Amino acid sequence: MTADGAPLPAPLRTLIVDDEPLAVERMQILCARIPSLNVVGTASDGAQALRLVEALEENDDVQNVHSNFDVDQKLLEEVAG
Repeated sequence: MTADGAPLPAPLRTLIVDDEPLAVERMQILCARIPSLNVVGTASDGAQALRLVEALEENDDVQNVHSNFDVDQKLLEEVAG
């Protein structure tokens, strides 16, 4: 609960995407310290990220923490289309 007694919002479902394993590991450590984030998966490239997003039940709830422009553009096209 918040200080005023309101319930906390559900954590953001987060997918971490980076081709450097160490960067993914660091992002996972950072995200683990943020109660409002829930890491639902990791990917090492855009194609893998898109497959994971498609596999998630509510892909519009996935917050893009670390990705690249091509994946962002593809996701935006799929949401808009």
